[in-house]
Amino acid sequence: MSQAERVVLLRQGARLPELDGIRGLAILPVLFLHWIVQPIEPLLRDLSPHLWALAKLAWCGVDLFFVLSGFLIAGILLDHSEAPNLFRAFYARRAARILPAYLLLLLIVSLPLGQQPPHIRSGEVPLSAYLIFLQNLWTSAGARVALALTPCWSLAIEEQFYLCLPLLLVRVLRARFASFAVVMLVAPPLIRCLCLASGQWSAWDFTPARLDAPFWGVLAAVAVRDARVGAFLQRRRTGLCWVALGGLGVVAASSQLVLLPAGQNLLLSFGITVMDAVFALALVAALLSPQWWGASVARSRALGWAGRRSYFLYLFHQLVLYFVAIASFPLRLAVSAVILFLLAAISWRWFESPILRLGGAVPYRVSGREPTTASLAS
Repeated sequence: MSQAERVVLLRQGARLPELDGIRGLAILPVLFLHWIVQPIEPLLRDLSPHLWALAKLAWCGVDLFFVLSGFLIAGILLDHSEAPNLFRAFYARRAARILPAYLLLLLIVSLPLGQQPPHIRSGEVPLSAYLIFLQNLWTSAGARVALALTPCWSLAIEEQFYLCLPLLLVRVLRARFASFAVVMLVAPPLIRCLCLASGQWSAWDFTPARLDAPFWGVLAAVAVRDARVGAFLQRRRTGLCWVALGGLGVVAASSQLVLLPAGQNLLLSFGITVMDAVFALALVAALLSPQWWGASVARSRALGWAGRRSYFLYLFHQLVLYFVAIASFPLRLAVSAVILFLLAAISWRWFESPILRLGGAVPYRVSGREPTTASLAS
């Protein structure tokens, strides 16, 4: 299948299997980090500092989510930019994807269970901040967060970004996209440097410091839809795959920076930039070169299954682990995994999918043509 044919499928809202697999590749490292690496971190660091540093890099799954989400959302906006009801359809579908599982999580942590107070009270971020997706501004200023809600900071950054992206991408910056892209890719790493130097805000979850990650995805979406750029990438797809593979090796090697003096700051400031660029490059390579072994891995059924349910897995994995109070660490992991994946399957089948279909009932309309019913891709 050619690059042009795959772009047509993307514009039609088709679920390319590589995209679900990449979601699976993003969620599994996050589970590995929170469920295995962090609980045994002192032991792992004493056993092998280099292995510990590599395992700690599992946080990069969040950045892969950012890049992929930027790619999918920008693609939707670009493909339907002429729709007169663009904003209404976009936000209706976005709400159908994000709000149900998220509000369910907030409800659970806000209820007293037995003799225990609501779990959200174990943190310092108010419920009102979560309801308006500003919780990361509390945590980036140093507020303690309830364990079950630790994944929600990235959701806040995404929703803040996508609140503004439709207007900026479709209505304001169409003629000045190149200048805007330079700002979006250069300013965040510099802001991360300022955060690290001042100590006033966290370089990890402060919104202006993290907007380059989804924007690398936006840049990838623009590139594959541009006829000349897409044709260039298609002609050099073999080299693109090798460059992506080498870049992923560089990302893995960058984990060892944390063992050097000030290496953690270097990884957070400019290492994230390299990582996000590599993820965007690998995403394009997987889509344009389906015969590449990396694309074959992304098409695996197991990763696809996890990818389609990755949103629930991401939101609820800490909550499940919190409630499974078993003394034996291996048994606790096993029971938590069974419960989490079972709940994810139930949620996708009977909760999330029906609501997504309701959101998809709001079509993108095109003047003089039938409305498109392409499904929400993220």
